[in-house]
Amino acid sequence: MTKDTTKRANGLGSVFQLANGKWRASVTMPDGRAKTRTVATQNQARSALKELTRERDHIDASGVIAPASLTVADVLDSWLTVDLPTRRRAPATVFTYRASAENLKREVGAIKMAKLRVRDLDDAFARLAERGQARASLTKMRSVLAQAFDFGIKRQEVERNLARSITIPASARGPKPTKSLTVEQARRFVEEVSGHRWGALFLIAITCGLRPGELTALCWDSVDIDEGTITVNRGTRRTESGQPLLSDEVKTHRSRRTLRLTPLALTALREHKARQIADDLATGVRSDLVFRTSVGTIVEPRNLARELSRITDRLGLGTDWTPNELRHTAASLLVDQGVPLVTVADVLGHTTTRMLELTYRKNLRPEIDGGVAAMTKLFGTSATA
Repeated sequence: MTKDTTKRANGLGSVFQLANGKWRASVTMPDGRAKTRTVATQNQARSALKELTRERDHIDASGVIAPASLTVADVLDSWLTVDLPTRRRAPATVFTYRASAENLKREVGAIKMAKLRVRDLDDAFARLAERGQARASLTKMRSVLAQAFDFGIKRQEVERNLARSITIPASARGPKPTKSLTVEQARRFVEEVSGHRWGALFLIAITCGLRPGELTALCWDSVDIDEGTITVNRGTRRTESGQPLLSDEVKTHRSRRTLRLTPLALTALREHKARQIADDLATGVRSDLVFRTSVGTIVEPRNLARELSRITDRLGLGTDWTPNELRHTAASLLVDQGVPLVTVADVLGHTTTRMLELTYRKNLRPEIDGGVAAMTKLFGTSATA
């Protein structure tokens, strides 16, 4: 090896020639390990030494020790595998976090942390918005990236949390406006679902305002046919792989509630149970779920939405209706009929009346009787009334 003739003080690194004629710059980093760079010429080696020295000085000043090859994807993966499992998040939340992380890795995963700039992130979010990602989804992605960068800072691998400076594009799609059926449309809907395989489900949705996950989690041990009531004490969640799962968790403490069914919904539920018993005897299916697939498993939300779209399409209402909009319809009809907001909140399982006040203020009328009386007044006691 041929030593560089330039003299340097201790700690400033070294430049020397290798036996093969190439040149190497070497600096001892704060962790005690030597970091080297091999180049073709002596001048290139001196330039490399300056870069390595700046990197060493930066680590001394910031305390950040990160490999030069560290990418955004590496930071996200570390957070997903090391930090996230300690957070005790619901499986559905973990599923959403992972999906957000995959989107981010496709956009900026290959960028090295040492070269990452806020503009890179802003440009990525602009592309995502152009491809139709909603503002809520982009906000969630920004949160995921910020959590990952915070973990990187904790591990002294990331210097700053650039995610907190991301600007969500103004062009990002806002939330889809929620709509509800009018009284006349609702009456036609009730007639249409009479005798349908999931007719009882749709009737309970539109008269009791259950959340879709509460409907698909309803079990027969929570139904009292004689008393004409159902008790909401379960919900459906997603596993980390995205599969639906029955859960004792509900959205809020007020979500646990017992509701009296309208005569129309109760009749439909009785008929549904009779058909289900006959089907179970024929197929050998055993399941406590009130509404389930032909093999006794939880109904997938997308399948429920698809069936609802077929019904609304037949009614000439279009195909863009969601099961949650039947819940919205129930709230709208009750408020329009003058049911007190506090009663409507109890029916829906809301903690407060705030959302109802903001959403339905224009519909308020003098107070009358409770929810069952109002729904019975609208729809009668049978689908042909």
